[in-house]
Amino acid sequence: MKKRKIDDFSDFRNLLEFFPEDGLIQLKGDRKLIVSAEAMGNLRMELINTFGIKIAKGVLMRYGYTCGYQDAMNLKKKFKWNNEKDIISAGPKMHMLEGIVKVTPVEMNIDKEKNIFKFKAIWNNSYEAEQHKKHFGISDYPVCWTLTGYASGFSSAVFGKEVISIEEKCEGKGDDCCLVKIKLAEEWGPKITEELKQLKLENFHRKISLLEEKLSKKTRDLRKQTRQLKDTMELLNSIYEGSTEYSIIAEDLNGKILTFNKGATLIYGYKPEEIIGKNARILHTKEDILSRKYEKIGEIVKKEGIFEGEELRVRKNGEVFPVRRTVTLRKDAKGNPVGFVVISKDITEEKKLEQQLKEYTSNLENIIKKRTEELIISEAKYRDLIENSPEIIYQSDPEGRIVSINETAVKKLGYTIDEFMKKRVQDLVPEEYKEKMIDHLSRVIKEGKSTVETVFLTKTGKKVYVEINSTGFCDSETGALKYTRAFVRDITDRKKLEAQIMHQEKMASLGLMAAGIAHEVGNPLTSISTIVQVFQRRTKDPFFLENIKTLRSNIERINKIVRELVDFSRPSSYNFENIQINNVIKNAIGIAKYDRRVKNIEIKSDLDSNLPIVRLIPDQLLQVLINIIFNAIDAIESSYGRILVSSKLENSRIKIEIEDNGIGIPRENLNKIFEPFYTTKKIGRGTGLGLTVSYGIIKNFGGTINVESEEGKGSKFSIILPINKIKEN
Repeated sequence: MKKRKIDDFSDFRNLLEFFPEDGLIQLKGDRKLIVSAEAMGNLRMELINTFGIKIAKGVLMRYGYTCGYQDAMNLKKKFKWNNEKDIISAGPKMHMLEGIVKVTPVEMNIDKEKNIFKFKAIWNNSYEAEQHKKHFGISDYPVCWTLTGYASGFSSAVFGKEVISIEEKCEGKGDDCCLVKIKLAEEWGPKITEELKQLKLENFHRKISLLEEKLSKKTRDLRKQTRQLKDTMELLNSIYEGSTEYSIIAEDLNGKILTFNKGATLIYGYKPEEIIGKNARILHTKEDILSRKYEKIGEIVKKEGIFEGEELRVRKNGEVFPVRRTVTLRKDAKGNPVGFVVISKDITEEKKLEQQLKEYTSNLENIIKKRTEELIISEAKYRDLIENSPEIIYQSDPEGRIVSINETAVKKLGYTIDEFMKKRVQDLVPEEYKEKMIDHLSRVIKEGKSTVETVFLTKTGKKVYVEINSTGFCDSETGALKYTRAFVRDITDRKKLEAQIMHQEKMASLGLMAAGIAHEVGNPLTSISTIVQVFQRRTKDPFFLENIKTLRSNIERINKIVRELVDFSRPSSYNFENIQINNVIKNAIGIAKYDRRVKNIEIKSDLDSNLPIVRLIPDQLLQVLINIIFNAIDAIESSYGRILVSSKLENSRIKIEIEDNGIGIPRENLNKIFEPFYTTKKIGRGTGLGLTVSYGIIKNFGGTINVESEEGKGSKFSIILPINKIKEN
């Protein structure tokens, strides 16, 4: 048998043998199983809920240790390995084959002769962390117990000495990955005392004994609860039989009376043998029966489980009387509705007392009402004016603490009235606006009034641009400021409109300037390029040739900028066509995938197949998509990049989104990215005109292009194209 390297097993799947007719999956004779991650998660949940975290951890670590140890022994037995490093590397490959976790080795230093064993790896997509978070949420401790046990068992079997793995980072704690370190037990020191206890077999057996004790205790508790339930049932039966003040009636879902207690007999006048088996509607008024009130209440009880209210009922002698009743839903052992329990009380005497009380207090209420009516009307008008004002209105003390505020503020900023009462006005503005707000409050104190434009932050962090007009009210004796009343107008839409107008004016001016620059630079550049070509043909000096090559490269760069300036400044001369936008998107993705930078980047698409045919210039839309996709590629610096291009129909418009997981754009730069010559790329890699030209193309189509970005997480560009407004210009 020749010696094997880990590269010989780059794909363990080729070694798996499937025998479905015998119910077997084997790896070189060693039987394997496919186990549901959900089932393992449920097992973990049951272990923790029944026996606690400490015992559950020990059981799962021991299980993982046994699996890892057995796998390593089988691999050593089935194959002849080149060295210990290769067989250690086989463990992670087994894990990834089985769908347990993705393993990325970071450090490996294994030398059996020198008694060295150090291994560090990153785990991603751990099924244990996933299931633990699903059942228990984010934990304060590492949770991949089976995996660390497996790593300890596998490493110990390979190295022939006790090797222990410890998880220092864990996805179950909310970390971005799991980080595991594996060393000889003797090198860990006291840090692994608990892990060794968990892995000792005799300790495992002792825990099984503890589990049996707990199970026995639960059985005793269950018997006790059964006895208590029996006592409760006897008590309820005695209440049912002995109650004379309350009518207790059990009905099925159709209203058939099943039980009728002594209290029901005293209230309604029927004996149980007279009414059991009849429909409960016999106790209801004709009006309630005709209006189907019984059925409506039944539906409420089925939905909510209970109904409480006052209604009129009919005695055996025909007398109509009021009751206060509670209707609850009866269910069988499986939780299915089977009927109702109706508990009623005759409140005839209570109603008489209520009527007398109404008569006694009627005159007093009329007097109070008459004397306060004008005040109520006046206050209502004032309150309605304040609460329904389109502006935020508040009062604050001299330190800026809010003492009252209207409902408009609640709707616009998202805080409750109680939350506003705990804030100062300056707490509502971003940090960079606080000094400006404090100056505004100071002017109110000094001058009695002040106006300022600033920004309020909503509870979710959204900015709302506002104009505040404040007036101070002073003490008549001391002249000191008592409070400030402010009217706050939302000017966000006005600010956006002003910004759009400024941007459009700027772009129009830049377009004229770009045409002039392109003309003035283009002609001299042609002359310079011609002269450089003549020099290149007439000299053979390597030094000059190398510098001429650099010069031509820079001329071509300037020429590229001039061409983009021309594209930016002149109207399109392309022809409009009837196209399917998804085809243009697929073409752009296909072009991007040929770029060498896409090697570690996954470009996916999610396209709506029901998009309508639209009329526009396909080459220009392709140019826009390629510009944005290549910008996304340049923004991805991680080892795993992801770009998602999607299309959908939204509000009678076509929406294209290009989302990446790159470095993102700083918030302060978001309003600059469509400006000409603005770029964050290295010199020579971008001119800063790509997005400017793209902006002009989409605007020419009658659409809009927007960007959302979070630094460190990525960006999302949204292109919105109207279906009915795309016209040839």
